[in-house]
Formats: sequence, C-alpha cells, structure tokens
Amino acid sequence: MLLMMILMLLLLLIMMIIMVLMRMMLLMMMMMMMIMMMMVMMMMMMMMMMMMKKKKKKMMMMMMSLMMMMMMMMMMTMMMMMRRRRRRRRRRGEEEEKEEEEDNNDDGDDDVQGVDDNEDDDDDDDHHHHYHHPHPL
Repeated sequence: MLLMMILMLLLLLIMMIIMVLMRMMLLMMMMMMMIMMMMVMMMMMMMMMMMMKKKKKKMMMMMMSLMMMMMMMMMMTMMMMMRRRRRRRRRRGEEEEKEEEEDNNDDGDDDVQGVDDNEDDDDDDDHHHHYHHPHPL
C-alpha cells in the first residue's frame, strides 16, 4: 500500500517538473493533470476500501488527510493553469475575441435593446480585458 502511495507521489512530482518544462503545451498539461487526478483518486479509493476491510482507523485518517491534500494541490495547479491559459489567449487573439463578442451581442440584444447598449457592453468587455493584464506571471 505504502509503495503504491510513494509511486503515485513520485509520478505527481514528475508531472510537476514536466509542467514547468513544457509551459508551451498548456492544453496537453491540462489533459495530463486531469488524467493524474483521476488516477490518484482511483488509488485513494482503492486504499480506502482496503483500510475499511482491515479496520485500521489511524491509517484511514491518514488517507483522508492525504486525499484532502491531493485535492487542494490539484485545485491549485488547475487554477494556475487556467489563469495562464486565459492570459495567453487574451494576448494572442484579443482582436478576434472582441469581434466574436460583438457578433454575439448583435445577435442577441439587437431585438430587445438599441445599438447604444451594445456599444456600452463592448466597452465593458474592453475594461475586463485590461483588468487581468497588469502583472503576467
């Protein structure tokens, strides 16, 4: 059981290193992280089942805490990845995104509201774009 745990932790560490090395392939990293999360969760569940059978309460507590830690780590990493991805996408395709947004507004709001409202919306969107820029990692 412990061996399996250690192996999983090692895998996670390797994944983290790869993530640092390959910042370019963010989508790939997201996929890998998701797969790793699934694997870790499966492992944890298996261990929980084993502990339940053996009725080792201390080990159960340990496993629970470890699961919580893993969840926190995964959440943090996922958040970081999402933030990075969003920033990058904004920088590259800012104009494209704005055009898309304008199209969407025209499609939906034209019937209900005047064009002036749409223009205001676009301005707000621009403010949103600039709000996240100031300090890229």
